[in-house]
Amino acid sequence: MELNKKNIIIGLGVISAGVGAFLYYQYLQLMKYVIKVKGISVRRLGLKDINFDVFLNFVNESDVKIDIVEQKHKIYISDTEISNVVNYSTNIIQPNSTSVIGFNVSIDPTKILNILKVNFMELLADPNKVNLLIDMNFKVRLYFFNVNINYGYQIGLKDLIEIAKKPKQ
Repeated sequence: MELNKKNIIIGLGVISAGVGAFLYYQYLQLMKYVIKVKGISVRRLGLKDINFDVFLNFVNESDVKIDIVEQKHKIYISDTEISNVVNYSTNIIQPNSTSVIGFNVSIDPTKILNILKVNFMELLADPNKVNLLIDMNFKVRLYFFNVNINYGYQIGLKDLIEIAKKPKQ
């Protein structure tokens, strides 16, 4: 067989298609995950700061090791962003296993009051009015590429207050 430009292009095309198919298969394997909220630990619930830790169970149901290289989460009230969380620590989730991932959220209550146009006492009197949406984004490394995994979680202010009241174990 003669090595010419046409054969080289065909060979590169076949190799590229094979690599593409392999990476797509790996991506499909990577997407076999389940994210569940394990718990929330309220650190402070006050006039100047609402601070809590969110713990997630990240269940990897695939045979692929998942490297979470970055987390970016946004917290919303009434479709308005009130806080932004970034975590650059790497979390490694082994194949067919569950790992706990945590991040800290800090919210300025004055932002909430300004968005909702109520005072603090009205807010505490009826916490059912306030729901937080945590829009989570995990950047996962797949070989030389980064893939985003998105997950949304909603919790009410009433639920946060109930968690804060519980004794720490």
